[in-house]
Amino acid sequence: MAIYFSADPHFGHENIICYSGRPFQSAAEMDQLIIDCWNAQVGAEDTLYCLGDWCCGVGRDKAGYAGMIRSRLNAGRIILIRGNHDPAPGKNLAFDAVFDRVHELLEITVAKRRITLCHYAMTLWNECHKGSLHCFGHSHGNYSATNRSMDVGVDTNDFKVYDVLDVIARLEQRPVKAVDHHNELTT
Repeated sequence: MAIYFSADPHFGHENIICYSGRPFQSAAEMDQLIIDCWNAQVGAEDTLYCLGDWCCGVGRDKAGYAGMIRSRLNAGRIILIRGNHDPAPGKNLAFDAVFDRVHELLEITVAKRRITLCHYAMTLWNECHKGSLHCFGHSHGNYSATNRSMDVGVDTNDFKVYDVLDVIARLEQRPVKAVDHHNELTT
């Protein structure tokens, strides 16, 4: 049972092709490639954390489209960390029901490493000065991550998902910002 991260698939979103420079002729072509990439890596017993922006630009039946995409993915569990294009938890119960859980922000522990998951990049997060990790999306590869943080969006990995153990290994190569962040605050 493996764990994977991804962000910003923007299923059904024609305009993201232009905004992010994605190499597709249509949203249907983009959706199919992302689904194929995910299913080549993720198995039926695995968990996928999607760090926001599941689908967009699909009209009024966002939940129906989200569910249709979900039904085509292998992942046994999908946990959504809400992005700016996703309804707030509790605002669209049919959309929420597509996922095993929906969060605004989530801290998990994998291989004894604390990881803060949020759609948005953070400068500071819980225990960052002690070596904890942070994964985010939203920036489509256009933000230089700091400290032990990483953009896990599809635009940064040839539309593939990230294996959590690979993310941990990569981030542990980066230095820990050892500054006492309490002293950085100004009034």
